[in-house]
Amino acid sequence: PQRPLPFLARQWVKQAGIALEAYGIQLLAAPQIASLQQRLSQGGMSEVDRFRAAMTLYENYLHGRIAADSLVQTMLRAVEREDNPLVATSLVGYATSVLPYASDRGVGECKLLDLSRHHSLRGVRTSSLRYLSTSAQSEAVLDSMFVEWQQGDNPLLTVNDWMRGAYHLAQYLPSKRQEILSRQRARLTTDDARSEFDFVSRGCDTTPSVQDSLFASLLQVENRRVEPWAAQLLSLLNDPISEPHNNRFLLPALDALEEVQRTSAIFFPGDWLAALLSHHRSEEARALVSGWITRHPDYPTPLMNKVKQNAYRLLLGR
Repeated sequence: PQRPLPFLARQWVKQAGIALEAYGIQLLAAPQIASLQQRLSQGGMSEVDRFRAAMTLYENYLHGRIAADSLVQTMLRAVEREDNPLVATSLVGYATSVLPYASDRGVGECKLLDLSRHHSLRGVRTSSLRYLSTSAQSEAVLDSMFVEWQQGDNPLLTVNDWMRGAYHLAQYLPSKRQEILSRQRARLTTDDARSEFDFVSRGCDTTPSVQDSLFASLLQVENRRVEPWAAQLLSLLNDPISEPHNNRFLLPALDALEEVQRTSAIFFPGDWLAALLSHHRSEEARALVSGWITRHPDYPTPLMNKVKQNAYRLLLGR
């Protein structure tokens, strides 16, 4: 089936001088997949073919034809030798989008850590480090990210990156939570940054009663006035570290969506849904969201499309 060409692909084919307005999903048999993975990993393909191979393998993964671990390994092996910035960052993007579904994500995280330190392309180093600073879960990589955060001088990361990294570390290293939050706040140089930090960092406390109270506060419009802060807080409350407790937030937040739309800027409903749904992986969460969709057959189409768009990875389970 044809579908509009993604923005990144449009930019690539434009640079390559190719006239192309749509693309088809090419579903492959197992031997073809294995051959394409080997060719992409080993090199020897043209830049256009490498980009096309990566996209094709990722789409076959979404259709359930490649295991998450296998795809992550292929993408990270390929990026080791990649010298084209656009192809390389695409490979990292595919790998990191699938890594949460891998059975041994620690292996992938260690590889990303190595790429963040040694790859020749700055874009690869930046995207790998940025992902790990906000998403790492394996003990060894978390420890490395803590050391990186303590030093706080890596030019690949921005002030906002360091803030988001501090939120993540404070959740996953609870014994160091107060140290991390206090030190990160002391680094901030503006009143606006400190106000944002004070609002959002409350979500780093994974105590169920605290999270319940914070979530209830977000259902009140006056607590969503600064919408990017509200979305970041909601995202922290729905982090995997708090599952399954945070599954209880799914239905109330979905039920509030129409009210959120009425009281917010045009793009905030999508941000609300992304913060709510992006991190959930469990069967319970899948059943809750799927059931909510089924029970709302006459829901406003634009909003329902946003729900499905943001829930598709959860509903697919990959």
